[in-house]
Amino acid sequence: MGKNNDPITRFKVRKSNDLIVAKYKASLLENQVMAIALSRIEVNADNDGDYSLEAHLYPGDLVRLISDPTHIYRDLKKLSKKIIGRTMFLEDGNGNFKAFAVVPNAEYQDGVFTIKFNNEIKKHVFNLGKSKSYTSFELAIMTDFKKSTSFRLYEVLKKDIYRIPEEEVCIQVEYNICELRFMVGLANSEVSFVKDAISQSREKVDWDGLYDQLDKSDKSYEDWQDLQRYVLKPAQTEMEEKSDIKFEYEGIREGRKTKRILFTIYRNIPKNPTILNNRQALIDAGMNRQLEMPLDMYPALYKEFVGHNDLAIEDITLLLTKAAGDQEKVREGVRLILEGIGEDINREGLIETPDRIARMYCELAGGMDQNAAIHLEKRFHVDNADMVVEKDITFYSMCEHHMLPFFGKAHVAYIPNGEVVGLSKIARTVEVFARRLQLQEQLTAQIADAFMDNLHPQGVMVMIEAEHLCMTMRGIKKPGAQTVTTVTRGVFDNNKELQDTFYQMVRL
Repeated sequence: MGKNNDPITRFKVRKSNDLIVAKYKASLLENQVMAIALSRIEVNADNDGDYSLEAHLYPGDLVRLISDPTHIYRDLKKLSKKIIGRTMFLEDGNGNFKAFAVVPNAEYQDGVFTIKFNNEIKKHVFNLGKSKSYTSFELAIMTDFKKSTSFRLYEVLKKDIYRIPEEEVCIQVEYNICELRFMVGLANSEVSFVKDAISQSREKVDWDGLYDQLDKSDKSYEDWQDLQRYVLKPAQTEMEEKSDIKFEYEGIREGRKTKRILFTIYRNIPKNPTILNNRQALIDAGMNRQLEMPLDMYPALYKEFVGHNDLAIEDITLLLTKAAGDQEKVREGVRLILEGIGEDINREGLIETPDRIARMYCELAGGMDQNAAIHLEKRFHVDNADMVVEKDITFYSMCEHHMLPFFGKAHVAYIPNGEVVGLSKIARTVEVFARRLQLQEQLTAQIADAFMDNLHPQGVMVMIEAEHLCMTMRGIKKPGAQTVTTVTRGVFDNNKELQDTFYQMVRL
């Protein structure tokens, strides 16, 4: 399988056409966040055979959509209130319908926004390849719209042209104008009598009648001229400039009212592809990974972004540091591995695996572009020179020989030379070096050298005890075998008394 180098086709969302024509009202932010989330759904099965559908969105995904990034936490609270419990009605055109709350709950923890979907959504985003009743969208396009109505109209019209052969450049489709208003959010479908009418109708829904019953506050741009000026023409402009389709339209009158709209939908090469390329660059930088932000934003993020006032600035720094690496290369590598071992990369359980592993490796290797010195910069004066020991620091790392995990505990001791660091900074220093492809021997030495180079103590001693899965799962297959490495620096070198004191304190 060749690498996809098209800058606007790396991130897609597929939706069933039933889901696309569902009637609901949502803001632009809601629509765009939900589009990203639907592209990111993971199926998580438990031991009882039940499963849940979740999507995890990171700072880099969200800050692009929210005008003030320091208010992400606040805005996501508002967003969650709107999307949780919203009922969606799906009709099959034969008098049958299904109603369900798309998002039962959502949560925001440690900078990650998790959306939990109703299991009913699974059939509308998975295993769609055998059916013609779905449409694929580029997230690069969907996240560039400036109006919610343009977003929704794009989905509806793209659905129509998506089903015709590539050699056909256009298609004509006619829509009842009132039904279209409900689709794109210009008419409130959440009103009880609208819900009741949809759920009780055994025949075609009378959209004209339902629209006429709405209060003025539940409908927008009722006048045909206003609909053209504020909805249709702006959508025309946006789609032609930014998207892969464009359209012309004609109102069809019945009596004195325009009752239907005839759309002529064309395939399109965007007039301004730079917009797409720029957007995709942002997606490549932020999608599925955390976003790097300037230091001067941290005070605001301390309260607003993370939303947890007990987090220190360095916590936020780690949270927002961009993971290293090219995720597309990782994805392609995983696909090749799966094919190499004889797997079907298109089966349901593996479709999202390259994305998941790409995100995982960016997390596991996140220490490669981090500098441990940042954790050892803030120091405190002390008058004594008593040994400081931090033991049983749990860590996880990856062996550079087989790219399998090794994990265990690190123990660090140093003799101050007039200055000490906070105890948490010792653990953070271990974490920086552990999150790299590593040998245990190197890891032990790197931790010791970081203390000597930045804290300048009289001496340092580090011991690491770890189990290596390359010995447990393969090769010699000896589960439970422990590898122990020690490194001494400064006054710990050749000082058996200090070393014995360290061992005694570790074993207490």
